[in-house]
Amino acid sequence: MRIRRATEADIPCILRLVAQLDYDVENEAGEAGARAVLADPVCVTLLAEDEGQIVGLVGFHVVPQLHHAAPVLTLDELVVDEGARGSGVGSALLRAAVDQARAAGCAVVDVASAFRRTRAHQFYEAHGFVRHGIKLVLELEPPDQAE
Repeated sequence: MRIRRATEADIPCILRLVAQLDYDVENEAGEAGARAVLADPVCVTLLAEDEGQIVGLVGFHVVPQLHHAAPVLTLDELVVDEGARGSGVGSALLRAAVDQARAAGCAVVDVASAFRRTRAHQFYEAHGFVRHGIKLVLELEPPDQAE
């Protein structure tokens, strides 16, 4: 297995994997979003490839945060193809992201996860993450639908 940076040619595989997290991304809006992420210099998407097949991805971004007085790496997505789960792909992807955090001088790596994703919580905790705070979200309507 090798881990490499994603390219635009990988977008169909990226969308297929992210859809396995129950997000409706296999459409034009998802493709546009993937292109925007891949073009953004702050964002990184790494893929796990095994025998020519994309079997997982980790997406993250690194930004400085005032309250840490240092950069922070935030995991945006980590998903392993259903057929490859439990085989170490997720651990390898997480290690690659943590290595990038260390190289960037990050103070912490953080991740938010929905309450229902209990297996993901167990995965992160098994890798040394601790529960810290709560994430609050304000969902906004697209500008053309707002009153």
